[in-house]
Amino acid sequence: MAVGKNKRISKGKKGSKKKTVDPFAKKDWYDIKAPSVFNVRNVGKTLVSRTQGTKIASEGLKHRVFEVSLADLQNDEDQAYRKIRLRAEDVQGKNVLTNFWGMSFTTDKLRSLVKKWQTLIEAHVDVKTTDNYMLRLFCIGFTKRRPNQVKRTCYAQASQIRQIRRKMVEIMVNQASSCDLKELVSKFIPEVIGKEIEKATSSIFPLQNVFVRKVKILKAPKFDLGKLMEVHGDYKEDVGTKLERPAEDEVVVGQEFFVLWWPQKLWLWLCLTQICRLSPLKMYILETYTPWDKSTDVLHVLLNYWYWVASVRFLGPSLPFSLGSGDYQLEQKGASMGLRSKQPKALAFRCYAASHRSLTLAVWSLAALVVVVNFHLLIIHKEDESTSTHEINRSIVSELEEVEEEKFRVSPPRSRRNPRAVRRKGEQKPPSVVDEFLDESSAVHDMFFPERNMAIDPINGGNDSMYFYYPGRVWLDTDGNPIQAHGGGVLYDEKTETYFWYGENKDGKTYKAHSKGADRISVRPYVIPNHDNLFQVDIVGVSCYSSKDLWTWRNEGVVLRGEKKNVTHDLHKSNVLERPKVIYNDRTGKYVMWMHIDDTNYTKASVGVAISDSPTGPFSYLYSKQPHDCESRDMTIFKDDNGKAYLIYSSEDNSELHIGQLTDDYLDVTDNMRRLLIAQHREAPALFKYEGTYYMITSGCTGWAPNTALAHAATAIMGPWETLGNPCVGGNDIFRSTTFFSQSTFVLPIPGLLGSFIFMADRWSPSELRDSRYVWLPLTVGGLPDEAADYSFMFPLWSRVSIYWHRRWRLPEGWRDS
Repeated sequence: MAVGKNKRISKGKKGSKKKTVDPFAKKDWYDIKAPSVFNVRNVGKTLVSRTQGTKIASEGLKHRVFEVSLADLQNDEDQAYRKIRLRAEDVQGKNVLTNFWGMSFTTDKLRSLVKKWQTLIEAHVDVKTTDNYMLRLFCIGFTKRRPNQVKRTCYAQASQIRQIRRKMVEIMVNQASSCDLKELVSKFIPEVIGKEIEKATSSIFPLQNVFVRKVKILKAPKFDLGKLMEVHGDYKEDVGTKLERPAEDEVVVGQEFFVLWWPQKLWLWLCLTQICRLSPLKMYILETYTPWDKSTDVLHVLLNYWYWVASVRFLGPSLPFSLGSGDYQLEQKGASMGLRSKQPKALAFRCYAASHRSLTLAVWSLAALVVVVNFHLLIIHKEDESTSTHEINRSIVSELEEVEEEKFRVSPPRSRRNPRAVRRKGEQKPPSVVDEFLDESSAVHDMFFPERNMAIDPINGGNDSMYFYYPGRVWLDTDGNPIQAHGGGVLYDEKTETYFWYGENKDGKTYKAHSKGADRISVRPYVIPNHDNLFQVDIVGVSCYSSKDLWTWRNEGVVLRGEKKNVTHDLHKSNVLERPKVIYNDRTGKYVMWMHIDDTNYTKASVGVAISDSPTGPFSYLYSKQPHDCESRDMTIFKDDNGKAYLIYSSEDNSELHIGQLTDDYLDVTDNMRRLLIAQHREAPALFKYEGTYYMITSGCTGWAPNTALAHAATAIMGPWETLGNPCVGGNDIFRSTTFFSQSTFVLPIPGLLGSFIFMADRWSPSELRDSRYVWLPLTVGGLPDEAADYSFMFPLWSRVSIYWHRRWRLPEGWRDS
């Protein structure tokens, strides 16, 4: 035996496993209660070790600090940028009473406030409230242009900044020192102090976005239970609803007992009638109950009743057993038999049974048992059929989810530089893969833009390429011409049961754009090596193609044409038309098209609207505008299941996305708007929905150059949205980091295959835009989500979004009939 601290430790048997201990077995949950100044009082739950010896559970809870969004405390999404800190002050029963302990803004809110051509002014001060809380308040504000000001900038002078700062300090001291902490918190929520500062400083310099952005509690007074109860003035402990104890001749059963769907109710009624010979059978089913989901619970109830009827006669008048989720006591009083709950519950039914012979009882009990078993097996058979259907569906989709890897290597340059040139100009970095991809003279470019003789050709029937998609190859229509539908989307028309593919027609000469113009959609353009200027093509219009199988596309012509003569028209050939999308309005019977409208310099940043009575046009152009008075560049539209439509667009120099609801006729936007993915610089949104969850694929802002895609998810379309990461699967690191050298434009659901979609993207060729290619790949939603937390922690569980790389793939046979 070892000497020392290990001498009392037994080694035990060889290979014995350690005993697993549940860390939550010795812990209890407590409810967190917010002060009455907030609309929502139940903040959440917290864990603490149970009282053991001298360690008191309530002492372990005191002075804990919880951070909660003000949006959750006020049921107001507009307050999501404020974070409130609450400190536990006292524990009463299972309730933790908290008090205000600080406030701050989220970092994305602060970043969104900072803009160019204005002055940021900050001030802070220490102040004491009437109830002796010492606080430090931080204020922030921004200058704005005066009415009718022509000058673009609105910078304040140093003397004006000092005056404004003194006013900020003065107002914060007056507001905080004249009230207690509870009243001061009620001023923070509607931003009373910020509005007063904005009003008081208007004579010095007009301000906007004035907020008390942060509050720190430096010192708190001695704990006073009376003061705390005033803060929780309307708080009452939830003790539940009082229930009247039923009469002795009434039988009490848990409310779950008879909450079944109608065939189960019928079988159960027949079985119990024959088993107990009830005369009469009286049932009182509650209006509110929890339905049963499993047939095994029905079998469990009936077997227990069979056991009860048999046992009461032979084993005695009183027998305890378990039924469902509660404990019950079976009793016999004279000629009546009943089931009484040990704990009072809502009344479900009552019955009276007359005495009968044991032989009759046994026969009917056995018959009822046979019926119940057959009924149970029937339900299991139906479940097996649904499971097999699901497995067939998964087997169809499994071929789309096969991961294909690619070996990709860029050859180093063969020529060696002159040593003198190296000494004179220094070492030069070799071109990156993206540089080689954009350089039309490189071998890498030729690899991703194959020649036309390898095109996808629906006319050439009978070949081994029928119905196969080849990402990056030229795609021909039924006339034998390359499809021109870039940056577009697909509409399924239920009237004609036809798919319509709309997109930009770039079948024109690509030329160098104005030197001061931005490159396409990026305000920070990607400059192509060895090219001094940028490229664009004149507006030809919006093309439309129709198909029944999503592979053979018939050219329906240009449904919205550009304007050649009128230079003031939005669709003049010198301007920009991008990202056309079409949806159908069920109320008006119109087909509505939204698109990005801009000028050569990308300063107009607007959306355009057109309308038509037919999916094949012609579309009549209505107008252009900046939605919600904000810039709009890359955009898309989305029609929800309830018929409401939404516009999603890049704004604020492409630094964030905006989403706004459209009017009922889909011809304009409403005032309902939210900002998404602030300061993340995302564009090219492609939105889709699956099982009540909204998903979105976005691209980075690198102009014509490919970049990494990101997937996002939200339970509500207006947000908040969360980023899930790069959805690309397969290929290699370079393929995944460049979204397979393409940029997202649309996500199309595959009918009959739940959770399966087609990811539509464009592979841009900047120097020859008409030669840009299409990348269509399978996208699936599913897989192992994050593990759910126990103890009812409520947070969304996102499914995995995956875009699978395939050099060649096709939709499964019979996908429309699946």
